[in-house]
Amino acid sequence: MYTFSVKKPNQIFFLIIFLLLANAGYTQDIQFGQVYNNPLYLNPAMAGISPFSRLMAYNRTQWYNLDSKYISYLAGGDHFVSRYNSGLGGYLLYDQQGSLVLKSYEVQLQYAYELVLSKTWAVRAGIQPGYVSRELDYSTLIFPDQLNSNGAVTSTQASVPETRQRVNYFDFSSGLMVYNTNWWGGIALHHLNRPNQSFVRNNSRLQMKISAISGYKIRLKNTEEKEISITPTMYYKAQGKSDQIDVGLYGIYNTFIASIWYRGIPGLKRYNQGLQNNESVIAMIGYKFPKLQVCYSFDYTVSKLAPAGTGGVHEISLIYYFKKNQRKKPMKTLPCPELTD
Repeated sequence: MYTFSVKKPNQIFFLIIFLLLANAGYTQDIQFGQVYNNPLYLNPAMAGISPFSRLMAYNRTQWYNLDSKYISYLAGGDHFVSRYNSGLGGYLLYDQQGSLVLKSYEVQLQYAYELVLSKTWAVRAGIQPGYVSRELDYSTLIFPDQLNSNGAVTSTQASVPETRQRVNYFDFSSGLMVYNTNWWGGIALHHLNRPNQSFVRNNSRLQMKISAISGYKIRLKNTEEKEISITPTMYYKAQGKSDQIDVGLYGIYNTFIASIWYRGIPGLKRYNQGLQNNESVIAMIGYKFPKLQVCYSFDYTVSKLAPAGTGGVHEISLIYYFKKNQRKKPMKTLPCPELTD
């Protein structure tokens, strides 16, 4: 028989995260195009991972030319507490779908513990408790029982007794990150408790989402005054019956950053014949002012939805940086493609 003993609080924390990750399961979450400009949404373990304290604002408008567009807003921030080797973070998310038919409000809080293994290696584990409120508004919809024999709309709406319905639930997620001077890898599990999101009395559990990220920064020139680098990276995600692999390439030249992503390389699951999940090509460009980073990206649709003339996806991100955080154990920061090195 093997035994395991835990002697330090940080070991207990990492054990809890490991057990949460081990219970992985596989509704679709929002897919932001600027992956690393939205780190708190990406993985709870990234809270406080930047060398700077940050405030973030994000807007995503999907399928701009269609009436049933999707619009998302996110605002958040994070900070590293050196005394406790801990990162604190959180964000607010508002999402509207189908011309205000379905709206979601989220409050997510994050805590991450950083364990420095050496001058070049570190591991982080994070947890994320949250609360979600979703609202469905039937007033803009027309149902069959609202039409008479001539096709005219009547005031009858027997199948929907209420014009608005709301569901609230707690949401719990966790994540893990490992990185050194040039490489990083991470895994995150969202919706671990699989909350019931049904607006009626049925049971409709939100599927867990598992995601993995990895990348390697190639530094062509790296001094205090100048950085020139390229960074290939990948992002895998699976939720419910679908999964997807995205690949990207970043380039940094001093205060400029640009990237190109391809979203939708088929993953590990089997898909019905003729059904593909290749989705879009994403181009991003950004600039870093002394304390503010501004980035814009555009998703060009390459799926079978392209003939509909969706207008693609527009995203804008703002990140404001405060003074640099101090760490008890000096080490290289996460080599993600940011303009903060």
